[in-house]
Amino acid sequence: MAFNQKKFEDLSYTISCCKCGISIIPNCFNMCNRCKMSEINIVDGIKTSYIIESCKKCERYHIPPKKWMNIADKAELLSYIFVRYKEIRDLPIISSNFIETEEHSKQLILQLEIEKESIKKQFKIFFKLRNKQCSDCDKVEAKQYWTSIVQVRQRSNSKRTFLFLEQAILKHKMYKDCSNIKERKDGIDFYYIERKGPHKMISFLDTQIGTKTIQSNKLMTEDRNSNKMKYKFSHSVEIFSLCKDDLVIIDEPLAKKKNVGRLLIVSRVTTKIVFVDPLTGKTCEINKQVFFAEKESFRVILGSKDLKLYTVTEIEKNYDRKSQKSDPTAIDCFITSDYDDQIHCKTHLTFLEDGDQIYGYDLGNANLHFIDRDQFKVIIVRKKYENLGINVQTEKAHDREYQFFLEDMLFDSEMRKNVNIFDKTNQIIENFENFKL
Repeated sequence: MAFNQKKFEDLSYTISCCKCGISIIPNCFNMCNRCKMSEINIVDGIKTSYIIESCKKCERYHIPPKKWMNIADKAELLSYIFVRYKEIRDLPIISSNFIETEEHSKQLILQLEIEKESIKKQFKIFFKLRNKQCSDCDKVEAKQYWTSIVQVRQRSNSKRTFLFLEQAILKHKMYKDCSNIKERKDGIDFYYIERKGPHKMISFLDTQIGTKTIQSNKLMTEDRNSNKMKYKFSHSVEIFSLCKDDLVIIDEPLAKKKNVGRLLIVSRVTTKIVFVDPLTGKTCEINKQVFFAEKESFRVILGSKDLKLYTVTEIEKNYDRKSQKSDPTAIDCFITSDYDDQIHCKTHLTFLEDGDQIYGYDLGNANLHFIDRDQFKVIIVRKKYENLGINVQTEKAHDREYQFFLEDMLFDSEMRKNVNIFDKTNQIIENFENFKL
């Protein structure tokens, strides 16, 4: 039966404390609060020493019999203790906090305050940390560290699309379920202990880029007596082989179908490829079904590593005689380089101004027999930007590809949604539009 203190408080008389004799309102112990605190121990019988098992390698905590839990902060650690130990969870706790300990002590101290029978009491619970290797890390140590593998590949000389994909994987933490990650010549391998692990990664890749996935399996062991077999599963994921700024020639039937020229520049690569005609400014889209079904129809003739630097000397707007307005899709311009005289060409970059530096493909000196050199002397691809105040943290050399990748992110809001951008203090920039470089 629960003690009803209010029933006693409503009484109009007092009694003497059975210990010290002062006048008090009657209660079930007939003691004052001070005597109750000294005579009655509400923490008596509560266990104050426990053992917590954690995996030293992956830093997860054990929940018997087979579960393991990732813990990022003290709030999650407290939740783990309540889940792990029912006797602590059932205490009438009114406050709790962890007491700082030395890291090498392998000990946690949790200070609790509980209230029972109108008595409050603080006490400490000690947790001894003990190493126990989880089953996943056991498999890694035994060289059986994967059941499934996702092999992401891009057959391209330029890896700018892969740079974006790596950053998207980092932002969305798609690497958390992997037992191992290895860099390969044309991509990355993601290893998983469980068979269902790759499906989340493959679904994520499908939302970011055009992919083609082929699944296969290999029998590793077979026990015919118990009819048990062990397989390893491979998922080969091929992503678009084209990268932004690639110069591509497409088959004539496809060009007529899309109402564009055969020579196109890759303007954007996501779940679709967006091409732009450098002479007219017209754009067309190719989805992954068409691309992988007619892959031979798309041939990269020059990539971003072949880009040369030019300077715009004069801009000529194209005017429509009927509307007397400038053409919004293409302009004429004159450009020059250190070793060439002025060259006249058309470009889809209608925002260019006199004096701008640009990157373009020199088709006049390229060994391409199928190109009309009178029409295509130089194809302008992108503008060169100076002093944007951006940098990339990488162990690799800071080449021009990285610079192009950073510029693409600065001017493409859709790309920025899937990439973490940091300021000089290594804090993530939440509102990039209002951020000043």
